[in-house]
Amino acid sequence: MSIADEAALLVNLKKQLEIHNRILLCDYEFKQVLNKLARGNIFEKARILRDRIDYTKDDGSVHGYESINPSLNESF
Repeated sequence: MSIADEAALLVNLKKQLEIHNRILLCDYEFKQVLNKLARGNIFEKARILRDRIDYTKDDGSVHGYESINPSLNESF
């Protein structure tokens, strides 16, 4: 897979999160994901990636997603 620029990287990230979590994220929901991933220093970002992260859907309900398979965390 070739990722030519930041826009392609973000498209791929959204696609991979949707596949992994079996969800569809609208632009508003994906923006929340990006905002959460942009927080903190390198160590806080690593923690965020390991945790289940909540986001608010367009209808106001709160859902969560995983960025990393939790079973993989046990091997680190």
